[in-house]
Amino acid sequence: MRYAHAGVQVRFPDGVRDLEPHPAGEEVPPHEDGTELVLRFTDRHYPLTLEAHYRLRAGIDLIERHLVLRHTGTPTDRTITIVRADSATWVLPRLGEYRLSQVRGQWCAETRPGLPLRALEPAARYRDTVTGVVHHGAILLTHGPHPDLAADDHASTLVHLIREPA
Repeated sequence: MRYAHAGVQVRFPDGVRDLEPHPAGEEVPPHEDGTELVLRFTDRHYPLTLEAHYRLRAGIDLIERHLVLRHTGTPTDRTITIVRADSATWVLPRLGEYRLSQVRGQWCAETRPGLPLRALEPAARYRDTVTGVVHHGAILLTHGPHPDLAADDHASTLVHLIREPA
């Protein structure tokens, strides 16, 4: 696995910016609506603990993640500045070229402009052969297929739709 930008960046009171997380344990606490895993790390030199929380909710195909940073020093210890604290980072696969696709709209109602779809009937339903998602023709004609988050080799510009029986 490759890593890029550090997801957590700090500045300690003496100006040091290097974080040296060291595994300090794991925990699987009981949770009323699923399963949770907590991975705990401590810095080797400074009073800082990081906890990466992963939660699987029952009945949902989703992994929730959040990050907790905790200053574990005494009240006389000086402030640790959090410069960056991403709950996760996404590393792009190595490709020869990348393409930037943009979406517009509101959360869960984004559209991808500039993807022309032709010869669709507004009242018909169409199945995307790659994702298996069924779309309504009127929505496809006005908004296009729902955008996906993908880093690819430009092959995903082809959308193959099959009309569903009425």
